[in-house]
Amino acid sequence: MDKIHPKYYDLIARQLHGELSKAEEKELLQWLNASSENKKAFDEIKKLWDTAADNKEDYNPDAEAGWQTFMKNVESEKSPKQSSNVRWFSPFNPLFKAAAIFIFFIGIIYLMKLYYGNPSTNQQAQVIIQKTKAHEKKVFYLPDSSKVILNHNSELGYSDKFNVNDRIVELKGEAFFEVKKAGGKPFTIYSGESKTQVIGTSFNIRTTDHNKKIEVIVVTGKVAFSFKNENTKTKLLLEPGTKGVINVEDHSIIKSKNADPNFMAWENNSLKFDNTPMKDVMETLENYFDVKMIAGSNGILNCRFTGTFDKPDLNEILSVFAVSMNITAKNNNGQYTLYGKPCE
Repeated sequence: MDKIHPKYYDLIARQLHGELSKAEEKELLQWLNASSENKKAFDEIKKLWDTAADNKEDYNPDAEAGWQTFMKNVESEKSPKQSSNVRWFSPFNPLFKAAAIFIFFIGIIYLMKLYYGNPSTNQQAQVIIQKTKAHEKKVFYLPDSSKVILNHNSELGYSDKFNVNDRIVELKGEAFFEVKKAGGKPFTIYSGESKTQVIGTSFNIRTTDHNKKIEVIVVTGKVAFSFKNENTKTKLLLEPGTKGVINVEDHSIIKSKNADPNFMAWENNSLKFDNTPMKDVMETLENYFDVKMIAGSNGILNCRFTGTFDKPDLNEILSVFAVSMNITAKNNNGQYTLYGKPCE
């Protein structure tokens, strides 16, 4: 057997351990196909690996025990003539080379156990959680450099192995994503009963009514939006300026143009209303200020409002309501009830 470069022992060991990348697998395959000697060496090492497979869970590397086992196997195969001849121990003898391979392989496994640990315990994925409280907003970056802006009362979870094999996160609440491209690796967001998948783009996701309604609005790029248990017939492809909405209660999924200029108000700190129905105004204020708003009479919902606010203040907006529409608000522990003359 020709001398084998140590790196191929390392590649073989990690291939048997299931740790090779695609590029390393290709390199090992090219080496195996280069000669029959290489293939033979691989088969010998794999045979040793398979022999130890029954004990690998409780494996503690013991080079001395391995050597003794190997010696017994050699002794059992020697003829009487060979038993009295010590020349077999020559470093040029194939048996000695095989022993060297065995001990070297044991050492590689030992180092791998130290470096990688036991996959069933040490490498068990851990979940990283990012949270925000009421009236709090958080900006952070994922391991693939994708940017996330998390709105108040929201939560984003992802594995500490994120971007190793896949890019998957789970969202509760609302967040804006600026997803970086990563070699064609999809970026998947699970939120309630929805699944959103992209390659590289920017978009906003919001869940409301205890995850009964999930809304995705795309700013740049394209987004695939569907129920969590994906059905190709119901999957939507969303382009910039479009919105996808899932309603869990009636199991519907709808695509439409985004007509809400304030869908990113929580991120850019600006509110704009242009002859907007009060029902929509009140819903926007609820989302932005994390409050509850109720109409004292249904007639108020027919009113329309126009106004622009930078760095909005709720008391300021309510004062404008009072002056421009004679609508007053009563605050009861964060729940605002609006009273005024109904509009036709």
